[in-house]
Amino acid sequence: IATAMGPAMGGLVTGAQELAVGLAEAFANGGYLEAGLYLARKAMEALISAAMKLSTILAQGIRDSGLQNFEQLLYDNAAATNEFGLNAEQSAALLSGLNQGFQQFALVSGDTQNALVGQAAALNRLGVSAQASGQMFDTLVMGFGMSASEVSNVGDQLTQVGQSVGKSTAQMVDSFNAVSGSLLQFGNDAVETFMELEKAAARTGVSVSTMTRLFDATTTFEGAAAMAGKLNGVLGTTVDAMELINAESPEETFDILRNSLLDAGMSFEDMSM
Repeated sequence: IATAMGPAMGGLVTGAQELAVGLAEAFANGGYLEAGLYLARKAMEALISAAMKLSTILAQGIRDSGLQNFEQLLYDNAAATNEFGLNAEQSAALLSGLNQGFQQFALVSGDTQNALVGQAAALNRLGVSAQASGQMFDTLVMGFGMSASEVSNVGDQLTQVGQSVGKSTAQMVDSFNAVSGSLLQFGNDAVETFMELEKAAARTGVSVSTMTRLFDATTTFEGAAAMAGKLNGVLGTTVDAMELINAESPEETFDILRNSLLDAGMSFEDMSM
């Protein structure tokens, strides 16, 4: 944890360096005791300051996160979080945010916790908040039963697709979290469905949340019939309710509705939901 403590530990290191140099000079000049005591005191002050700072970080982290193993998690992941530029205080905030987003974080194995902390630190470097990462991890691990390595792959996919559609990783994660409840119905195909929706959203200018909302509204015969009746009666389209209910993805539902509107000489913007 020492390398991640930031200024406080930096003071300790500097104090120790000064102690070594000062003792060497003291021996050279004959002023052994006075110089040695002064420099030893400076190093001790830095050590006490660092210890007090760490104690405060731990107390606040345990209070904010509610994690019984908070201290161990902080120690275990010091090197991983420091790799992404986080000091101990920032790492503690990361753990608290991760636990707030991932409601069952305390229940997964220690190895999974450590792996997810490292991934949250990497996503944090890309502008994703720890709480947003935690919410996504909750869906992927608890909702889809993914392993930590599979979760990592999803993070990579979000970054890659985001770059192709002009979105930041943070925007992609927020978009995923916004429709995660709807995505659960697609099981193992959920992540791929979401990626295709993002590409469709970039092409059409219609948001992912709008497309999932349309799909969710037409998954029952009653819902599909109501949607078709409304559009056909008000806008003069020829939407087939059975075609809507048989659609297998939000993108397919959107295409059915858009094509019907285009055939009627209108655009999707003419449709009010």
